Amino acid sequence: MSFTHLLIAPMATQPLHPDLPTNCFVYIPERGPGRYIAAIKRGEPGCYATTYDTRDPTDAQNLVALLNRRLGVTPEQAECMLVGSMFGWHVPGATPPRAAIRHQRTGYAQTG
Repeated sequence: MSFTHLLIAPMATQPLHPDLPTNCFVYIPERGPGRYIAAIKRGEPGCYATTYDTRDPTDAQNLVALLNRRLGVTPEQAECMLVGSMFGWHVPGATPPRAAIRHQRTGYAQTG
């Protein structure tokens, strides 16, 4: 699998929540067909393009869910990783317990 780094932004080093995985996969609909699936590395800003993908949004979401299950990553953890990579690893949304509460309340997680 190859990664191409996408969104580079300077970010201060922050202590990371111990329940965050090292890596995860996310579905990003704005990237468009054939480029929906991205990888996130814990503590790094932005995301990485992957060679995993489909041109169908539903298939891409299912593949993200499968890849994360194989890594032992929960939807809540993947959501926190996405928030951390976009807004900083110090924000409340990058903390798994807070994401679990939000996921229970809404019943929705975009990450798979």
